[in-house]
Amino acid sequence: MFGRTIICEDLVTAAQYTRSHGLNAVTIDGDRVDRKGALTGGFHDVRRSRLDTVKGVKKWQDAFSTDSTRHTEVKQNLSTLEQQITTSLGQIQVLEAKRKQMLETRNMVAAQAAAISRDEEASRQRVARLERDLSEAEAELRDARTKRESHEAEIKTPLTQTLSDAELQQLTQLSNKVAEQKKALMEAAEKRQDVRKFSFERCN
Repeated sequence: MFGRTIICEDLVTAAQYTRSHGLNAVTIDGDRVDRKGALTGGFHDVRRSRLDTVKGVKKWQDAFSTDSTRHTEVKQNLSTLEQQITTSLGQIQVLEAKRKQMLETRNMVAAQAAAISRDEEASRQRVARLERDLSEAEAELRDARTKRESHEAEIKTPLTQTLSDAELQQLTQLSNKVAEQKKALMEAAEKRQDVRKFSFERCN
């Protein structure tokens, strides 16, 4: 404390001392509180203010330089990324085209495989029918050979009388009856020819 003036740390403390003790007070920063109620600002160091300004300007210049460098790097990175994206999009388009071509090829192969399967099944059915026909033909051929051998054996066998007396008598009667019917048929034909001739001459 110097005379009637006291030094305080801040304005609040200075104002309290001024009201309670009726003293003038000065803060460390130079602000003054008079016991009569007057309040004045403290000391302002212009030289210190200029140094702070220079430091602030340098600080912001450094920050601006750093930000500018960072901005350039980010811009370059963005350009690089855009190029990579463009390249990737081109590769994607190429891969999509290849995938589409592969799908079309797979569908075509699947269709061909289905057609081949159908043809194979039809061929199997035809082979089965041909095998059945061949088996039937072989059976018929065996039957024909058997019959031929039987006929050949029968031809080689001397003819013998196999009809009974009654059958021979019936055969003779039938032969005579056939001869009589042939004779009656010839006579009827001659009579019909004479009738036609008579009718023709009468009409003329």
